[in-house]
Amino acid sequence: MPSDVEGLAERTDILQQPQGGRVVYYWRLRWPGKDGRPRTESIGRVDEVTEAEATAIRRRKMVDIDTGKALRDRPGMTIGQYLDLDREALLSVVQPGTIKTHDHAKQRLIGAIGADVKLDKVEWHHVDRLINWLSQDHRINGKTRPACSRATVKQTIATLKAAFNRAKDRDLIVKNPFAKKGPTKIQAAQKRIFTTEEIAAMIETRPGLWWETFLRLALTSGLRLGELLNLTWSDIDEDGGQVIVSAKRAGTFEVAGAHYPVLPFSCKAHHERRVPLHTDAARLLRRLRLRAGGSLYVFLSLPRLARLGRRRDVRDGEQPPAASLVNNYLRDFKLIQAAAGLDSPGSIHDIRKSFGTHMAKHVPMHELQKLLGHASITTTADFYLDVSSNIIEQVRAAFGRTR
Repeated sequence: MPSDVEGLAERTDILQQPQGGRVVYYWRLRWPGKDGRPRTESIGRVDEVTEAEATAIRRRKMVDIDTGKALRDRPGMTIGQYLDLDREALLSVVQPGTIKTHDHAKQRLIGAIGADVKLDKVEWHHVDRLINWLSQDHRINGKTRPACSRATVKQTIATLKAAFNRAKDRDLIVKNPFAKKGPTKIQAAQKRIFTTEEIAAMIETRPGLWWETFLRLALTSGLRLGELLNLTWSDIDEDGGQVIVSAKRAGTFEVAGAHYPVLPFSCKAHHERRVPLHTDAARLLRRLRLRAGGSLYVFLSLPRLARLGRRRDVRDGEQPPAASLVNNYLRDFKLIQAAAGLDSPGSIHDIRKSFGTHMAKHVPMHELQKLLGHASITTTADFYLDVSSNIIEQVRAAFGRTR
């Protein structure tokens, strides 16, 4: 069957001088690109690949190009170059948080497989390498990072899968190496669930009004770290007994002639939600507000907002990472846990998990989904699996009765 890629494998005089200036001949595939200019690809040395093998490769290539399984034109760009262009295309159509996730996924992929890998050369084994790399301690930008959680690995793979799908739609690649290949199964880290007694012990260490209010509100609301730190006083509806989690647009507010930033914030589930305000938390919030000094925010002081206002991402209207809003919060939280005598420390997010686990004993699943702001009820179901774990004891008791 005639094709415009006939004569794909030809003997050609590509020269090399690896030893003593000796001329080495290679088999080279040649075919016309979309612009009519020739494209070439080396398939091996003449003394290592037979003419029959070169002809077979030519035929496979001809069929793949004709059927769309192989690209007629190679993009020639690296993964880093493509992901930079993809990021620019996303800037005007997605939330700032999605851009941050895209940036992190790019850093992780480059860290795992290198920056010089061509976009169309990424294959399934690179995906496996990335997953294994993320699942253990690794280095990014010269800093050692701990192994990522299962959720972080899944998020990274999903982000890259979407980016490579867009590359396929743009005819830059033929196959998406991340498609039809979910992350290899990663053992979930053991959950750290704080008991009410442990939270009380932390509060009894007298960590200060800020931390006391923060811990009490976190335990009784199940809010995420970013949601807590982006709370404004207008989000506290004490009369209605609720806390409102809502998006905020970048801007400024004024106190005593000085201007402070309103930080851009988008809800994770992209919709406003309301959670109950516990009376103990409300009491502490009233005391904390007396010390706010006019700050719009519950947990961000005016001096801290002034420093945040000098950050480039805030000036550009991008949502800053929640972890950067308060200095040394993780260090201080570890010190509080140590002072409370907790043998196994946890994270701020573990307080949210503790809230979900405790509430699963009393609240229907669909209501808990609303409280936690989960996009998928399957995420909420994990808390019910934890609660139902006492079924093991019930089974043991049943077997004991049958003896």
